[in-house]
Amino acid sequence: MHRDLDILPPPAQSDLGRMRTAGVNLQFLSVFVDLNSRPPSLREYLQQIEFFHQQMEKYAKIVRPVCIVSDIDQAKKKGQLAALLCIEGGEALQGDLVLLQAFYRLGVRSLGLTWNCRNALADGVGERNTRGGLTSFGRSVVREMNRLGMLIDVSHLSEAGFWDVLEISSSPVIASHSNCQSVHDHPRNLTDEQLKGLAKNGGAVGITLVNQFLGPERPRPSLQAVLEHLEHAASIMGLEHVGIGTDFDGVDEPVQELEEVTKLPLLIEGMLNQGFTEGMIRKIMGENYLQIINQVLK
Repeated sequence: MHRDLDILPPPAQSDLGRMRTAGVNLQFLSVFVDLNSRPPSLREYLQQIEFFHQQMEKYAKIVRPVCIVSDIDQAKKKGQLAALLCIEGGEALQGDLVLLQAFYRLGVRSLGLTWNCRNALADGVGERNTRGGLTSFGRSVVREMNRLGMLIDVSHLSEAGFWDVLEISSSPVIASHSNCQSVHDHPRNLTDEQLKGLAKNGGAVGITLVNQFLGPERPRPSLQAVLEHLEHAASIMGLEHVGIGTDFDGVDEPVQELEEVTKLPLLIEGMLNQGFTEGMIRKIMGENYLQIINQVLK
């Protein structure tokens, strides 16, 4: 399971010091099946979902699954980690809208429409020749996710598919782990026009710590590269549409200085040194995403 978004607890205005040492209190946990070797089976997705629920039961004192917004509030009150279950890649639906509804009943609250490959919903960013967007089935999925109250994730989606989603969706959408193409030209990064479109939709981008999407630095990108993407996204979209989408489990070589989740306070220090205010940092580190979650989840 991938970890896409790690949200720190937003502190009081005068309590940034606590934020520098606090742990994550809301985490997106993504079911993912590797598509490189073979077509995925429904059983593989269900196995991971069942594992998620087993872990929720085993560690019920310290973690709480998120199905409705109040679950996040309850987790915060009890000092628990709130866990929001996602699926990365619409292959899991096997071309059947009923499976989306079934996954919702099993606690899934967000779906990344594609991984890098083409599927029954749309082209992913790895499909460079067809330049395709959403299929008829993909459009049905977007509308049904709006009806159910699920977060639509457009990271990994082709640019044509991205614009199709923004045209159709009646709810804010997220790019949970994507960066800025103007800062580093990579197919997985969003153009300035896409960033503006996402902001107009009311959604947000989660600046990710995947080194390939950050820049060409050697031996690997550093904290400064993350700050550059954060600054650019904020300048194009407005700060209220920017967050963090770590994708720690999706990287082979982590960013220098931000190798794992306990290093996130260093990111806060870096933002302070770069001139971000306390209020700005609170928004980036969680408040922006919490606002979208409050709008979408039912």
